[in-house]
Amino acid sequence: MTGITLRLGLAAILAISSAVVQAEGPPTFGSLAEPFLERYCLDCHDSDMRKGDLALDELTGVSSGNAELWKRIWEQVALKEMPPREKKQPEAMERLQLSNWITGELERAMKHEGGFQSHLHPTKGNHLDHDLLFGKIPEGL
Repeated sequence: MTGITLRLGLAAILAISSAVVQAEGPPTFGSLAEPFLERYCLDCHDSDMRKGDLALDELTGVSSGNAELWKRIWEQVALKEMPPREKKQPEAMERLQLSNWITGELERAMKHEGGFQSHLHPTKGNHLDHDLLFGKIPEGL
């Protein structure tokens, strides 16, 4: 297999996986999403600042009631729309881990509500980081 083919294969597997499993168990809101939000989002999106009329500081896990918000977060993070370019940026692996966690949680939360499958649509391939596809494969991947 060529390097590009191998990378594309790995990227495809990662893109459709529902969660990144680590040695200490699957990630949770408290172990993955909450620290990510605190590090990269809450400076602008807390109850005080509410940029874009969006506060994330009271957000907890994914549920059918907040699924649309989590879908927006997933898209903004995966497409590198957020955080804004002038702010501190997450590493590609951080974005991928959060994206995988969100899509897995959306699948779980929406299971009895018609399901969540929009991340499986071919156009969502653009949600995978260019550096993960064509750059150096990060450690731990």
